[in-house]
Amino acid sequence: MPKFLKTSVLNNKECLCFIDPGSAVCTITESFAKKNKWDCTPGDLKLHGFGSPHPVVKCDLKIKCEVKIDDVELPEVTFWVVPDSAQDVDVLIGRTFTEDERIAYVRV
Repeated sequence: MPKFLKTSVLNNKECLCFIDPGSAVCTITESFAKKNKWDCTPGDLKLHGFGSPHPVVKCDLKIKCEVKIDDVELPEVTFWVVPDSAQDVDVLIGRTFTEDERIAYVRV
């Protein structure tokens, strides 16, 4: 398995996620959120690509999930819902998880 791909558990559902410490937020694909029938709430976020002043994706929905990765668990993490075409994996874990004050990790 590639270095930044991890099996994780979101709201008691196992999934493969991409850990991206360069991403400001956590994202989840629309189809994965729908498949799991998770409640979405309205939101407003424009995601930008690296070095671009123009938004690449506009997010209108977000969800809150309990996240478990290895032995680390956070009870409530916000995930922004993105179109399936926006990312190759169902779940992207960004800095709202990796830089939470309750989290410490080591690069190997």
